[in-house]
Amino acid sequence: MKQLWLVCPLLLAGCASAQQGEKVFNLGEIVWDSKNCVLTWVVEEGVMKDDKFQRESAVRYKIDFHAGVMSNGKEAKPFSLEEAERMDAFMHALVTNYVMQSTEWWFDPGKFEQPAAKPKEDVRKL
Repeated sequence: MKQLWLVCPLLLAGCASAQQGEKVFNLGEIVWDSKNCVLTWVVEEGVMKDDKFQRESAVRYKIDFHAGVMSNGKEAKPFSLEEAERMDAFMHALVTNYVMQSTEWWFDPGKFEQPAAKPKEDVRKL
């Protein structure tokens, strides 16, 4: 389970560093169901063609934190309930709180007054 958090950044970086025609993985949609404590995401496999990702296949993964199970449609693997509880708390603290605060900001930006952030330079173009 801990490997998931290490793999996600690698999936995102995979397309940026791939050679033309090379097989790569791309992280597709990610959905956090806060009511049922279920995280789902799609990993796409494909190739780089003309500097664009061309999807050839996709696999949907799902983690049910209440059940302590990760599955991909073909098989399911259990993990410790301690890990499930820790990650459930993490997702609620990070994602759920962030989106709710963002919604509050949407309706009342002055409530969260901060200096404007400077746009980050895109390091991929360097």
